[in-house]
Amino acid sequence: MSNRLLRLIILLFALVGTAEAQVSTMYAVPVGASSGGGLYVAVGELFTGSVAGSGYELSAGIAQAQLEREEYEEIVSFGEGYEGHGFSYPATTPIGTYSDKIYTPYGGSYKYDLLKTLKLRVLGPFSCGDLVYDGDNNPYPTIEVASYCWTQTNLRAQHYDDAAGTAIAKALVYESDAFPDVAENESVYGRLYTWYSALNVPEGSAAAPVTDADGFVQGICPSGWHIPTVVEMNALEALAAEDIRSTEHWITPNSNTNSTGFSELPAGLYNAGNDGFERLLLDTHLWSTAAPTPSAATSLSTVYYCNTPLPTTLNANDAVSVRCVKNY
Repeated sequence: MSNRLLRLIILLFALVGTAEAQVSTMYAVPVGASSGGGLYVAVGELFTGSVAGSGYELSAGIAQAQLEREEYEEIVSFGEGYEGHGFSYPATTPIGTYSDKIYTPYGGSYKYDLLKTLKLRVLGPFSCGDLVYDGDNNPYPTIEVASYCWTQTNLRAQHYDDAAGTAIAKALVYESDAFPDVAENESVYGRLYTWYSALNVPEGSAAAPVTDADGFVQGICPSGWHIPTVVEMNALEALAAEDIRSTEHWITPNSNTNSTGFSELPAGLYNAGNDGFERLLLDTHLWSTAAPTPSAATSLSTVYYCNTPLPTTLNANDAVSVRCVKNY
């Protein structure tokens, strides 16, 4: 048998063979991309080629991607611009949604190629009623109640809205024998946070939370928003509970009208002393910035049978809901 015929037979076997028959590493790149060595073809295309090794070796098959992907979703206001992860958008970028990609041969680990994808939202000037997004890009409707602009649903962020995307230490989801569906509980009621995590101070710490020039504490809130102050909570306290409670999810019968649209939900709480979740459907608590002692903090509490929201002192390591107020 001639060498030419032998090579043809080997090539045919390679084309129909298994992955083990492919002796070189294949990297998938867009058509026309330059290679820095090795064998490069577009994903899904037939290839044949040779590689240097111990003697003469054939390589053939359908190109498979050894490709790492990194995806980012970012939100900025018009005039801010965006710089990050190798992407660059000037401050003059018009309001809208943009998609962008950066492809880097050998840019990933193990010399894999790297494809980075960005979805960028450039928002216009904010008006209460628009959506606002937390550090995980979860959207929240907003509404004006008692002269302040509030998030209309409970927060469910797991990361602070800071440059590093810092993880929140205690961002719990209600779970009990009676209500075991954590995905449903999070979707409806949001997450429960200790006072420390809500205000972004170390758990159990006596450290004061960071305030901005106006005295606001951003904590887990989106950029430009803050944890409610005592004054803002007092404005809610002046309203009838039935006017701020949602007409859904509360134990029935009730007299809820939700006439303000605040849509307060009976998210219950995590009781650190009992190490358990309690009172879903029965009441809710919203953290304020007030802390009468280093280990206690003030929430605004609304109970299904009471028509007045009341300030309540809880342990700072209990976990309850958070609503945010727009900076002004």
